[in-house]
Amino acid sequence: FLYIIPLMLITYRIHPYKSIHSLSEALLIWIWSAAFYIEKFLFPFPVVPRYSLPQPVTPGNLSYLTALAFLAICVLIFIRFKRNRWLMFAVLFYFFSIFFLFRFDHSNIKVVADRYMYLPSLGFCFLFGFLIRQDLLRLEEKRRLRKCIAIAGLAVFFGALSVQSFFQCRVWKDSLTLWSEMIRYNPDNSLAFYNRAKAYEFEKEYDLARADYSKALTLNPTASVAYNNRGVIFLRQDRADDALQDFNTTIELDPAFAEAYSNRSLVYSRCQQYDSALADLNTALKFEPGLINAYGNRGLIYANMKQYDLAIENYDRALQIDSSIAVLYYYRAQTYADTNRFDAAIADARKAQSLGYQIPDGFMEALKQHNVHD
Repeated sequence: FLYIIPLMLITYRIHPYKSIHSLSEALLIWIWSAAFYIEKFLFPFPVVPRYSLPQPVTPGNLSYLTALAFLAICVLIFIRFKRNRWLMFAVLFYFFSIFFLFRFDHSNIKVVADRYMYLPSLGFCFLFGFLIRQDLLRLEEKRRLRKCIAIAGLAVFFGALSVQSFFQCRVWKDSLTLWSEMIRYNPDNSLAFYNRAKAYEFEKEYDLARADYSKALTLNPTASVAYNNRGVIFLRQDRADDALQDFNTTIELDPAFAEAYSNRSLVYSRCQQYDSALADLNTALKFEPGLINAYGNRGLIYANMKQYDLAIENYDRALQIDSSIAVLYYYRAQTYADTNRFDAAIADARKAQSLGYQIPDGFMEALKQHNVHD
């Protein structure tokens, strides 16, 4: 048990308790989450990425009554066999390992999760291993048939768990398979559609991503981040009006959403409404002074307005925050070239290439030719 105290402190730091708004509601959530992990250890079906808290959180909800009854039975069993050292070890190991993961609130959407049970379940695993060993030792030579049946039963049991683990690994293969399984299990989960949309977006499957963002918004119309992300996809697909509408909605729902202002500036910039674009970028940086995209977008706008010094200044600010963004070196190289600073342009273009950015064909050759002539 020497590791328990630091583990408890680490767990609490990662998952601190929120303020309790209702004592009765907090107690019900605590009972349900405590029972959930024991039930999942004993009956690990189904296994899904995320579980929803039973609604409504009231004493009349059968889920909470069942959890209370189950927990009461577990307590009675513990009292009845409290002299068993292995049982005492298993229960205390479980309780102290997982105590700070018993939730009193549901402000955090991750109220419970299978992965929180991995380490605390070790105590019960030791207990069951000990009990199985004791039972097998009690079966004397005269009961060889019963012993064979018991071993066969255990083989079938662990074989079933192995098969489930195999299929579960296929579910956790990547984000698409993970959240598709979550949607199959709970088709009304807006977060699952949102996360699968992000996975599709990463794979550049923009039509599928847009459809999932739209479904997520149907289920949760106040999800400002989903509106913002769908707006980005509309922008990628040259649907500026739809993108503008989504960014406007994002800002209406969350007026301090810095990234939405930065994204909306791209729409204004495409329409050559540079004053509106700069106003949005200034607002974005007011809310989030370290927003790299805002500096990069503002640099592009200043470059389009032929205010090259201001453009370079913004690229410099962005690269001071993160010097690994290849495209910013390319943008700055273009601006250096526009001001006939070809040595600096070549250096930035090479830096962009070294970071994996594909320089357009002929760009580097044109810089070298201009540099030779100058």
